[in-house]
Amino acid sequence: ADLGKRYVAAMGGEDKALEVARKAFDDGDYRWSAEVTSRVVFANPNNTAARLLEADAFEQMGYQAEAATWRNAYLVGARELRQGVIKPPVNTQGPDVVRGMDNELLFDFIALRLNHEKTDGMKASIQMEFTDLKETWALELSNSVLNNTKGRVLKNPDVKLTLTRPAFLAMLLQGKKLPELVDAKMVTVEGDPKVLASVFANVETFDPYFNIVTP
Repeated sequence: ADLGKRYVAAMGGEDKALEVARKAFDDGDYRWSAEVTSRVVFANPNNTAARLLEADAFEQMGYQAEAATWRNAYLVGARELRQGVIKPPVNTQGPDVVRGMDNELLFDFIALRLNHEKTDGMKASIQMEFTDLKETWALELSNSVLNNTKGRVLKNPDVKLTLTRPAFLAMLLQGKKLPELVDAKMVTVEGDPKVLASVFANVETFDPYFNIVTP
């Protein structure tokens, strides 16, 4: 937003910037038109003319894009400029989706949700043995990144868990506490269980519907 204001001021104000953007659009230079209008929108999100012109530019760029990923990005950006961020009426992030993930995808999903600011400087090594799946997983936290490796056996893990996948899902989806699962003989723990808690306590749920091309 601050950069947008400085760009707009350097171009002589919003009206002057829009003149440049409109000419670029009429000349078929949609990328430059979108660049200029983006600065105006970030300087003044309430400038309807800039929002609509940027949306038109994105739409044209989307029509011309050969790659579906770029086309989708441009068209989603155009819709956001015209209508705002739209949340779908159906939530596709329910527990059944998580249950449908294999362990690799599940661990990647957990790593994606890890708050890197809260784990800054932390180091942890976790061994997980899934008795029902006959799988061994090594989880290693360093530089605020949680890496997972299937089949790797850590020499001296901070904590080792022997459990079944349903027990793991009970922790993730049902809020079951580790001591409760240990008492129920669903999980066996070797080492310091606080290490596991320190990692998973920083896994957060975030809103996936956020602004992409507007401040």
